[in-house]
Amino acid sequence: MAKPQLTEETLRGKLKGMSLQRGVVLFLLFTATGFGLIFILNKDLNVYESISYLRHVRSSFLPVLFSLMLLDWSLGAYRLYIFAHNVNSKVSFWDCFRANLANMFMGGVTPSQTGGGAAHLYILNRAGLPLSAGIASSVIAFLTTVVVLFLGAAASFWYFPALSSGRGSGFLRGSAPFITFFVLLSALSVLAPVRVLQAFRLLLSPVRFLSRRTWRFLERGMDKLYGITQEYKGYINLFLLRRTHIVLYSVILTGALYFNKFFIGYVVAEALGLEVAFWPTVLVQVLVTFISYVAPSPGGSGIAELSSSYFMSNLIPVEATPAFAGIWRVLTMYCAMAVGGFFLTQQLRRDYLEVSGRTSGPRGRRAPSP
Repeated sequence: MAKPQLTEETLRGKLKGMSLQRGVVLFLLFTATGFGLIFILNKDLNVYESISYLRHVRSSFLPVLFSLMLLDWSLGAYRLYIFAHNVNSKVSFWDCFRANLANMFMGGVTPSQTGGGAAHLYILNRAGLPLSAGIASSVIAFLTTVVVLFLGAAASFWYFPALSSGRGSGFLRGSAPFITFFVLLSALSVLAPVRVLQAFRLLLSPVRFLSRRTWRFLERGMDKLYGITQEYKGYINLFLLRRTHIVLYSVILTGALYFNKFFIGYVVAEALGLEVAFWPTVLVQVLVTFISYVAPSPGGSGIAELSSSYFMSNLIPVEATPAFAGIWRVLTMYCAMAVGGFFLTQQLRRDYLEVSGRTSGPRGRRAPSP
C-alpha cells in the first residue's frame, strides 16, 4: 500500500499547529503548580525534609525500576502492534514502539491527552498503516483502557472506602464529566460512526446559505471524511466481529500494561524505604491514574502530582509524598515524554527532508515535472 503523500506546507502546518513548545511550557507550569500546591495545602510540610527523601532511594532498586519502565513502554507498543501488524505486516514492533512514546509525548502537551492519538497515528501511517485502521484500533484501545481503569477504581473504593472521602471525592467528581464525554463519544464512534458524520453535516448545512465557497470547501472535506469513515467502519467490524481474539488480547494487554504502572508505584515506595502494604498502594495508583487520564490539564500535569500526594498520604508520611509523586511520574510519564518527543520530531524532520529532496533541484529550485 502506497504511503500518503506529504507536502512541505503540511509538515510546517503540523509543527505550527501542534504548538509543541507552548504545550511543553504549559506541562511544566502545571506540574510545578501541582507540586507547589502540595506544600501550600500541607502548611506544616517542610520542603527540605521532603526533598531529603530523595536521598533515601536505595540504589539496588534502580535496575528494577528501569526495567519496569521499559516494560511499560513495550507493553504499550505491543498493544498497538497486534492491531497494526494484523492489517499491514510491514509495520514493525519498532514502529509501534516509537508511535507509543510519541503518543505519550503529545498526550503530555495537550489537554486531556487529546493529541496523543494524532501523534501515534501519524507515525504508524508513515510506516504503512491506513489512517482508518489506526483510528479503529485507537478507539478500541481507549474503550478497553476505560473499562480496566473503571473496574480498578471500583475495586479501590470497595477495598479502601476512605479514599473516596474528603478531597478525594472532589478529584473524582471533577473527573466524571470528562470520562463520561469521552466514553460516549467513543461508543458512538463504534456503534454509529456514519450517523455521527451525517448529524455533523446537518448541523453545518446552514453555511450553504451564508457562503457557497465556504460550503463547497466544507463539503469536499466531509466527502473525504465520509470515505475514511466508511473504511473505519469496515475495520471496526473486522476487529469486533471477525478477529475478536485480537480485541480480547488487547484487553489482557491493557490490564497488564496498567497493572505494571500501578506496580511501579509500590516499587517506588519500597525504593524510598517506606513500609507499605501491597494492595492498598496499588489501588491508590489506580485512582490517581483514573483521575489524571482525562484531567483537563496537559497530560494530567499538576492534578496527577497533587492527587498522588493526597491519596498516598493515607499510606506513607506526608513528608514523603512529594518525592514519591515525583519519582512515580518520572518513571510513568516524564521519561516517556522526553523520548517520545525525540522520536516525533525526528520523524517530522525526516519526512520534511524527504519531501524537500523530492521537490527541489540541486540549487534549491523546484524539480521539473517528469
